[in-house]
This record gives sequence, C-alpha cells and structure tokens, in this order.
Amino acid sequence: MTSRRFACLTAASLLFAAGPALAQTPPPGPAPVPLSAVELGAGYAPYAAPGWYRAPQDTPPYTPLRRRSPGMIAGGVILISLASVGFIAGPALIAAGNRTQEIVPDFCGDFGCPSQMVSSTAGLTTAGITAIAVGVAALGAGIPLLVVGTQKVPDRGDEEAALVPSVRFGLGGASVGWRF
Repeated sequence: MTSRRFACLTAASLLFAAGPALAQTPPPGPAPVPLSAVELGAGYAPYAAPGWYRAPQDTPPYTPLRRRSPGMIAGGVILISLASVGFIAGPALIAAGNRTQEIVPDFCGDFGCPSQMVSSTAGLTTAGITAIAVGVAALGAGIPLLVVGTQKVPDRGDEEAALVPSVRFGLGGASVGWRF
C-alpha cells in the first residue's frame, strides 16, 4: 500500500469516525435547570447548552504576572553556556595533555642510543581538569538561577518605586540611585 493511499484511508476513517460524535444528543435524565435555580458555588454546573453557563460573580480579578528576574534568567543562560564549553574543552585539553613525544638522537655511535619519551604538555592536563571543574560549578549555579528567574510572580508595578531614591551600603563603599 502506498503512502498516498494510506493517507487517504486514514483521513476518510477520521471523517467517518467524527461524524456520529457531532450528532450526539444530551444524555437522558432530567432537563437542564436554569442557572438562577442552581447554587454555583456547590459542585459542578449542570449540563447545559453553550451560553447558559455564567462564571460566578465572586471570582478574583485577573492578576498580571511577570518573570521574577530577567537578570537571573540571563545569568543562568550564560553560566549554562559556559559550562557546556568547559565540558567540551576540558576533555579535549586532557587528551592533548596525555600526548607524549619520542625523541631519538641524531648520532649515538656504534652502541646505539635509547630513545626518550618526553611529555612536555603536563600543563594542558591541569587546564583540562580545571575547565571541567569550572564547568560543573557554572552548571550548578546556572540551573538554579534559571529556574528561580523564570518563576512567575504577581506584577505589582514599578510606578511607586520609580520616584523613590535608593541608598545602598556595602563592604567596599556605598551607592545612591534614583530611577525615573
């Protein structure tokens, strides 16, 4: 069976299967009760045609949401990206650091000369291990930053805080700021 025939057969079977579902009648039982006679707070709304159901009047108003901190999101993405670079570069540096070279002297006389195995790239192994360790630390800090930064919190608006100056003191100094 070709794929075109299979597609036509599948589409036809879906159309025939969905046809009777559209023509179903409400289940047998008591007639739908108008909402004015039903207490909306207790249980589910009765079976009714579309347009009969009205939302309860005591629903809380919509609260706009925003991300907790775009700076935390950016920091998390940057740290996770640096971790992936460390996870790729670290093993490459370790593999390059384990390379040895065989040195054979040019002239040794009649008795022959032993060759020497020299590893001049020991610093690359240390750099590779450091890159992997920094990658693990960056990943360990980046994932929580990304998760906490993407949480949705209620938006309180910055109109009140925009006109208030801020003063901050730290170990090495102080700063004064005013956003407007």
